[in-house]
Amino acid sequence: MYVLKVIVIKLLDHPWNKKKGTHITLTAAAFLPSVNFDNLDYIFQEALPVSTEDFVRDGEPHIVFHQEQKILRFNDVCVGSEASLSMHLHLRNMGLVNCEVTVTSTHTTPQSAFIFEPSKFSIMSQSEFCFRISFVPTQIGVIIEVVGNKHKAFSFRICDREVLQCKDTDFVQEVVRLAHSKVCEVGVVFLPMTEGQADCELKLYVTNNPYEDQKVTIRGTGYLQDVVLDGVPLVVEQKLSLVDER
Repeated sequence: MYVLKVIVIKLLDHPWNKKKGTHITLTAAAFLPSVNFDNLDYIFQEALPVSTEDFVRDGEPHIVFHQEQKILRFNDVCVGSEASLSMHLHLRNMGLVNCEVTVTSTHTTPQSAFIFEPSKFSIMSQSEFCFRISFVPTQIGVIIEVVGNKHKAFSFRICDREVLQCKDTDFVQEVVRLAHSKVCEVGVVFLPMTEGQADCELKLYVTNNPYEDQKVTIRGTGYLQDVVLDGVPLVVEQKLSLVDER
């Protein structure tokens, strides 16, 4: 955007030819910073580009960029370790205008597992700037499921919190987030309301890890205890006879 403005400057204590004023033209040009976000291969040049959802590579940690979904994935990063790459940004405007950039993230956990270094920077005109994205997982998600608790004979406490089961279902699911080297205890209480055997299953899944799942069958047997009256004298049954003495 160009702006043209003409101003007149008058000098009172100057020879006559200057008292009429001197015209000065002011010209200004404004540019909006323009970062090239179209060339994703250039921005994520350190990540492996993929175009299918079924891409899986086992082994060491790796970073892939899904071109269709525009998702940068840090795969198979162990809790307590770190994986990182550089993002490349190019400022393509021609004017001598810098671009001030602030990098932030939104997350559902109390603390983000992603670190940006630096989080604020300036890009010079027609220049490139690289900043690092690091993924440092500090927690794992464990899915705990209770299946088949039909008669609600079993009750559970997960991490010192009682888990309530709805009346119309025999299924309960809880997600627990554990920090590195932390422990979550699952308590089970058997309270049978009828005689016979009662079963349910406790299933444990680690999120994003199909190789770490466990299934435990929980079984209990309920019975009715005979009632014994201790210390009560036994009374022999006697027949009552009625005699008419008239």
